Parts: sequence; structure tokens; C-alpha cells
Amino acid sequence: MTTDSILRGLTLAMLESLSVTTWDEGLQHLMDLKSLRDLALVDTDVTDEGIARLQKTLPSCNIIR
Repeated sequence: MTTDSILRGLTLAMLESLSVTTWDEGLQHLMDLKSLRDLALVDTDVTDEGIARLQKTLPSCNIIR
């Protein structure tokens, strides 16, 4: 089972990623989660550019760094 197949069936409203290895490439897996309203990316390797791309794709999502 891949991450893509798991995420395809989910309806998430909040996701928290604290002190884990998360890069911009990993954010691509979240771009289809249109119901995502809150995302906490604390102490990750996600760049400002990655956050900006995700925010553009999910404008209703409150992204916390």
C-alpha cells in the first residue's frame, strides 16, 4: 500500500507534523486533500517556497510553521 493510495481515501481536516523529516516533495501528497483546514509543520525541512505552493493549492488551509 502506497502513501498515495492511503491518502486518496482520506478526508482530513487537520494534520500535524512535528519534528519529522518532511520536505517539499512530501507536500505534493497533501495537495489533493481539499478538506484540509489546519496543517502544522513544525521543525521540518519544508521551505518557504514549498509552503507557498501548498497554500496556493489549498487556500482554505491554515498552515502553521
